[in-house]
Amino acid sequence: MHSPVPVRRVLLATVLLVLLLMGTVEVYSTLVFAESYRNPNIMAFVRYLLRMFLALVVFLVTLRIPLPAWAESRKPLALLTVILLVAVLLFGAETKGAQRWFMGIQPAEVGKVYLIVYLAWYLSDRRPHLVPGAAPWIPPLLWTGFLVVLIVLQPNYSTAGLYLLLTAAFLWVGGMPIRAFFGVGMTTAAFVFLAYYFSPHVHARMDLFLRGDLHEQARWALATLKHGGLLGVG
Repeated sequence: MHSPVPVRRVLLATVLLVLLLMGTVEVYSTLVFAESYRNPNIMAFVRYLLRMFLALVVFLVTLRIPLPAWAESRKPLALLTVILLVAVLLFGAETKGAQRWFMGIQPAEVGKVYLIVYLAWYLSDRRPHLVPGAAPWIPPLLWTGFLVVLIVLQPNYSTAGLYLLLTAAFLWVGGMPIRAFFGVGMTTAAFVFLAYYFSPHVHARMDLFLRGDLHEQARWALATLKHGGLLGVG
């Protein structure tokens, strides 16, 4: 007799399908809305569907991997992440002002998987919230800081900021004391401040955002939301 499917998995699958359907409607609506302006190739939508299908396959495969196996993979993932992040600095291809591609992949994306696995393992295995003081929280902060430095050297500030936010979310859920969490927040704010004043790339991007001069992709996204509605226009 089959055991019942856990409620959390049903909820996760439902949220995932809703997000995928919304994204599909928005992408198709963007093509329809843009047709009279750019006459895009419908193959762009076909490629989106193929990538979405591939992502679903990967998602279903990862669901079958036991949690202990993920925990055991943290060391190989850490080694692979560091090697790739160093390699992209030495041999990577520059795209949009950042040296982020190496052999057809973005090492920072591999690092996201490692960071999630490591933080989940650390919070569940070491249980830092049960130990008084700030010392138990230092290792994940040091690891994140090390990875952030490697990513900033690309320079890829948006991904570095995402690493910091991801770590902050895990540590908050993991029970980090409010004073220590405040210190992490201040460090992140200082990082943003320094990036704004010392990186021309970040300065220009943030100035565009503050002036309301959105990137072309953001403008098309807003146009899709405005004209497509909930069900699209296709």
